[in-house]
Amino acid sequence: MNSRSRCSGRVPPNSISATSPIPKSKAAADDADALLLDFYRRHRRLALSCLCYLFAWSMGPLEIYILLTLLHQPATLVTSCWSRRSAC
Repeated sequence: MNSRSRCSGRVPPNSISATSPIPKSKAAADDADALLLDFYRRHRRLALSCLCYLFAWSMGPLEIYILLTLLHQPATLVTSCWSRRSAC
């Protein structure tokens, strides 16, 4: 078996034809990317809302740590993160 007949995993640049699905999928990906960029450009409040939610969600373990400390329970940040995870 010669080296040309083995599959190297690469596609030669001239072997992609105009009817190949690769240009169509690239065009579809470019269209989707443009739509997402336009959506986020016009909907900055949504992005800000998502960031605020993420910040509030990430403060949950700190809240648990503070409450456990106020109740004079042995608490670490690891404990508060674990208790939040097991509550789900």
